Amino acid sequence: MATYEFSSDSIKNMLGRFARAADGAVKGAREALREDAEQERVNERARREEERAALAWRGREESAATQTTPAKRAAGAAPVVPAAARIETKPVEIKPVARAATAAPSQPEVHAATTASNHPGCRDQRAPLRSAPSLESMVKSSCAFERERLNEAARRAYDELRKGMFGYQERIEVLGATGEELQDAYEALRYGAPEALWLDGFSRRRSAISALNWDVFPVYRISKDETARLLQEMADRSESLLAALRALPSDEQRVQAAHNALILNCDYSDSDDPAEATAAGALVNGKALCLGISLAFKYLMDRLDIPCVVMRGNANGSGKMEEAGPHAWNLVQVKGGWSHVDVTYDLSGSTDKRRPFLTYLGLSDAQIASTHTWDTDKYPTAARPFDCYRRKGRFVCSWDELAGLLDLTLARDRFCAFQLDERLAHTGATGERVLSAEELRRKIFDLAGASLTGVMAGKTQLSVTGSNALHVYHVAVA
Repeated sequence: MATYEFSSDSIKNMLGRFARAADGAVKGAREALREDAEQERVNERARREEERAALAWRGREESAATQTTPAKRAAGAAPVVPAAARIETKPVEIKPVARAATAAPSQPEVHAATTASNHPGCRDQRAPLRSAPSLESMVKSSCAFERERLNEAARRAYDELRKGMFGYQERIEVLGATGEELQDAYEALRYGAPEALWLDGFSRRRSAISALNWDVFPVYRISKDETARLLQEMADRSESLLAALRALPSDEQRVQAAHNALILNCDYSDSDDPAEATAAGALVNGKALCLGISLAFKYLMDRLDIPCVVMRGNANGSGKMEEAGPHAWNLVQVKGGWSHVDVTYDLSGSTDKRRPFLTYLGLSDAQIASTHTWDTDKYPTAARPFDCYRRKGRFVCSWDELAGLLDLTLARDRFCAFQLDERLAHTGATGERVLSAEELRRKIFDLAGASLTGVMAGKTQLSVTGSNALHVYHVAVA
């Protein structure tokens, strides 16, 4: 970050800026921007609707939100956002359930637990349930992708596991499935139902040596009553947000508003709390791992009847795939086409949560492949990008065009978000050299500083943040 001082020489700088604006490329950019002015106003109205949806997480008016007591705010890991947009979060206790000694076999063949069940939980501040509905009735299954991808034997195993695990059975009999099919069925249930936050793996043993018959012994992380309580709280907390999302005119806007709401109201957290790997971590506690955030996003999409899948693969934001680690994100289907949405990666880049990054909102396979890898045979092909920055008139194809965009918006809004054409990272007649991340940021910084010269009096601080892999940047004036 650097400081610009403006003096009487600013007149000369202004003349230089006007000369640059008269250049043919800049003139064309300005004319294009003027032609898009009406569309920009439409986009602005849509953006405000999306912001209202994000701020409607708990359906409270600003006056009610500002009455939140300091004690309540300190009880959980609430994101640092304006009072009107802040969610009151309550830690939830996640602890193992005491099970009968005869529930599990003495020597289980396989233990397929996804997380340890003996982690200490958070403090619990319980709220009474309105009623005691069945767990099955509290699950919204609008996307059957996980079950449909299984073969016939694994689907039968899936149905038996779902019936037994949603009924908190101690032992479930599964017939005619291999061990691999049994594991696939469990994973389909675990990732296809974001409400299934009580599941913590299972052990198994053959019930008949000559047949593929199994006795399955589930591991339940929390009690049935506590599960019902958590599911009710998730429903209560998301009710106002979902109402606001349904009021938006298109599924694409609903996807973006849900993406923005999670960024605004959740923090990434990687501690020993197993709740962070569940949808309740994001929707109730306000802190979660990438898996918890992805499950929470699917929870919202399921209730909007938008097909959504939790993706599992590897990722590295810098694009160094040899250093990629395990990661979870989402696929959504809008207007018949699938697109990638990685709320976690956009959350990590959104230093100002009120202006979230849209870098990983609605990408095609080709676009996200620079930072993410996955089993392409396991998931649908994503070929319908949202092109968020292009649709907003913020996709920049030349440096002169960026200068014109900064001239038009930076002094007025004290902020500018845009995406660079990848070709701008290459220099030379044949693009033989690629600019480093630092060189790109410095060039953007210098253009932004020149744009403000002679326009804003006094000292002005600029910051440039962004994703180097996908060339999305935010320029802010402090």
